[in-house]
Amino acid sequence: GIKDALKGNVPKLFVQIKKGAEFDPVSIRNHLAANLEPYKVPAIIEKIDAIPRSFNGKLLRRVLRDQ
Repeated sequence: GIKDALKGNVPKLFVQIKKGAEFDPVSIRNHLAANLEPYKVPAIIEKIDAIPRSFNGKLLRRVLRDQ
């Protein structure tokens, strides 16, 4: 999550796109809004080259938090 003056914290989504695929944050947000509660829909959708992972494959949240 990221800080928000009105709501406190709001979700932020990092997306890693496969080669040849198109990044369309509007369609991603629409899909999530149709399947999630409104408070769970990310406020920001950001494309990154690779999801940072540890040597055993776990997500490195602290690296994403610093971005």
